[in-house]
Amino acid sequence: MVMPVLVWANGGVFPCGSWGHGSGGTCSSTADFSYTSLDSYRSIGSDIYTDSYVGIKWQGTDRSVCRVDFYLQESGDISSLSFKASVYTINGDGDLDTLIGTSDTLAGSSITAAGWYTFTFSSELTLATNSVIVVSRTDPTNDDGTNKAQMNYTYNTSADTDFVYFTSTGDYVNALDRASAVRLYSYE
Repeated sequence: MVMPVLVWANGGVFPCGSWGHGSGGTCSSTADFSYTSLDSYRSIGSDIYTDSYVGIKWQGTDRSVCRVDFYLQESGDISSLSFKASVYTINGDGDLDTLIGTSDTLAGSSITAAGWYTFTFSSELTLATNSVIVVSRTDPTNDDGTNKAQMNYTYNTSADTDFVYFTSTGDYVNALDRASAVRLYSYE
């Protein structure tokens, strides 16, 4: 394999593949963190029956992330909705604070059965201890408690994640001593 290099005027060489993302600069196709246990579901929406942001609070050591998979299912007709994953820091009250990055969107029409669904970030992000990855609708003003996506969580616990959810304004609702079915990927 030939690796492109940048040659500086002074003769120095910098391998381009080492810019920013490990050796190859591609998001791994194999999860380097996975928690899979399926028990129950929490709705993702923005009405009184669902929470706007649902996901995980990372309790492990700081790590990079380029992709996250969550185990989702549809409830009702979500074909006209879109969803995204976002990484946030949280403040002292546990509310969403600083947005670190947002994934590409996932069309609701692609969520056709219970299963793993992928959210990819355009650049590698740092998932620091006590930050969160949450899934939300791309249109948080769409109040519809009938048509929504649901995220799987388990009554078991994981030392690295807590299952969390927040209101449409990012206010903390609850962090359960439970775990969500999640897979995290980093650059190779």
